[in-house]
Amino acid sequence: MPPAFSIVIPLYNKAHSIADTVASVLSQQLSDFELIIVDDGSTDGSAQIVEGIRDDRIRLIKKENGGVSSARNTGIRLAAADHIAFLDADDLWLPSFLKDMHALTRDFPDAGIYGAAYWCQTHGKRVREDVGLPEDFRGYIPSYFDQAVRHLLFWTSAVVVKKSALRQTGVFNEDISFGEDLDLWFRLALEHQAAFCNKPLAIYNKDADNRAMLRKQPYLTNLVAHLEKFKRFEDSHADFRQFINLFRCIQLYELFHAPDITPDLIRKYQRSIEKREIPLKFRVLLLLPIGMQYQVLRTWHTIITAKKTRR
Repeated sequence: MPPAFSIVIPLYNKAHSIADTVASVLSQQLSDFELIIVDDGSTDGSAQIVEGIRDDRIRLIKKENGGVSSARNTGIRLAAADHIAFLDADDLWLPSFLKDMHALTRDFPDAGIYGAAYWCQTHGKRVREDVGLPEDFRGYIPSYFDQAVRHLLFWTSAVVVKKSALRQTGVFNEDISFGEDLDLWFRLALEHQAAFCNKPLAIYNKDADNRAMLRKQPYLTNLVAHLEKFKRFEDSHADFRQFINLFRCIQLYELFHAPDITPDLIRKYQRSIEKREIPLKFRVLLLLPIGMQYQVLRTWHTIITAKKTRR
């Protein structure tokens, strides 16, 4: 009989954190799981640390470096359970994560993707991420994309995905190394219901080294370069159309920081934005010269970051 969960941890040079991450899995109140750790060509002894942890539920898979999507997809292919949980090698689960997520999958079986709230940890301080849902919310999300305008909800280390949904929707896009998780969540939410438990069950370690978001990403490996494929959903999903055009605007700041970006690529990207679907401030922004757009975006980003820091 397959386990209740297959847990997939992609591992690349996380010797400083992988033992704690695995310990948070092995201390779960629900013990019916398999843990698939995919070592993606680590060079810092990460795999050796895992080999020293004795538990029959752990499977260590070693492969050549291919990126986080390749590692997760390897774990998905090997997963025996009907529900797959993802956990990054520098994040942690609270002891009730699997128990609470198991109850969520049981009570809301028609969902293809399930998420939970989480704590953000910076310099040892934990702050609950405000996802914009009622504090006691638990159930199907009436419209994921209406909610996503306020908060994207799903974070990889607090997500469970139904394996049958992945067979229908596809797995992680291995051409994307920044935003690959959002790409999959959007595809899943377009074709399946989504459920959420607004109870913090995991810890997002923002201090961790080697986070993709801390590195400048080439344009073609960034989700922003792959948003055109979603155009086919816009006519039939009004909520998605409004969301994805706003998302395109929000991602402009990331676009400007791609090391290989050019003015022509910026203009092409901006032409994909449906101006009728975005707030006035972004319509005005797009009328400005490209250089001035960047200055405005940088100012907005500084203000938003300062507000988050003061929370």
